[in-house]
Amino acid sequence: MFMGTILLACTSFAQLDASLPLASHWPFVSSPHDLDWLKICSGKRVVQKLADTHAADSALRDISYEFVLSGPAARVELLPEEDAIARLPEPLRRLLRLDHAGVSAKTNAYYDAGVVVGRVLPLEISDDNLLVSLVLVSFLPVRFREMLEEKDAKALLLFAWYHAKIGQFGRWWVWRRAVTEGRAILAYLERYYGGTVGGDEELLGYPKKWCGMEVMVNEGMT
Repeated sequence: MFMGTILLACTSFAQLDASLPLASHWPFVSSPHDLDWLKICSGKRVVQKLADTHAADSALRDISYEFVLSGPAARVELLPEEDAIARLPEPLRRLLRLDHAGVSAKTNAYYDAGVVVGRVLPLEISDDNLLVSLVLVSFLPVRFREMLEEKDAKALLLFAWYHAKIGQFGRWWVWRRAVTEGRAILAYLERYYGGTVGGDEELLGYPKKWCGMEVMVNEGMT
């Protein structure tokens, strides 16, 4: 069951028609299948608990979240939450109000996503770190996914930063989603927020660079 969920998540992630104009992709358009890949990633955590993959005698232990993220065989040493938040650029922390002492998931809806992005950004490009990056996104809380579905500008911007990073890993099934969806997010922000979010155009610089474009929004752009 757990392996089936992994295959479903990978298929859902890769299933995107990059030949369509950006305005044909989420977040420009809405459907019941928006962010299905993200929902499936979150669902994998539930299935993993049922499958008890972290058990010492489990054949799937090597791909369990616990094995990938912690313990003696961890793929990478993850930054503590506070250090991960500190890795975000100061203008981004300020925009998301993550620059205050004592900020936490209880006080800020962007906190958990900020931790995920802050942990992913400094990772070196490798297959192990790609796996870590895809595991980490499954820890995004439901509320943050709801903000994405509501097309909250700050949530979209933070999500674009995640896309910009994972697109650098170069695997075709990751690159296509990361770059196409990342470009669509940037184009959406350009169209409806005039190229700035929170009054700071520089916040779009990193995702623009790594999604491979300077966005010029029009209905037929690709």
